[in-house]
Amino acid sequence: MDRLKALNSTAQVRPIVRGEGVGVEEVLFPPRSLRILHPGVHLHAHAQVVVLPGEASLGDLEAWLKGVLLLHGSRLLRGKGVVRLREAPKPLVFHLVLGHLELGFAEARDSLNRLVFIGEGLDRRSLEEGARRVFGGAT
Repeated sequence: MDRLKALNSTAQVRPIVRGEGVGVEEVLFPPRSLRILHPGVHLHAHAQVVVLPGEASLGDLEAWLKGVLLLHGSRLLRGKGVVRLREAPKPLVFHLVLGHLELGFAEARDSLNRLVFIGEGLDRRSLEEGARRVFGGAT
């Protein structure tokens, strides 16, 4: 395990015995799927912005972000946001790039959650509905 972490310290490592502990969706649709762009190919990426009040639990937020990755796959180029968690006195900042999620804390500006997802053909409605479920607010 130490040798594996030495190769890539940010890689997620999960012990799996006889297929137990991993979902079929993760194997068939890995969130880190990459798309090779050739010279002269242009992306038609758009930002989907969701702003809403409320607080989420860290577990619910993580589960929803993983679902966003599975739903949108390689079409999701980047996600970022400042969100309120029930468990934390300061807002959580997240940055999502190609399936890699980074978390940190920020100083409070106000009580709103701000999430931005950048990609091609992202389903704005599902992003808004999912955020409403997680944060218990309205857009």
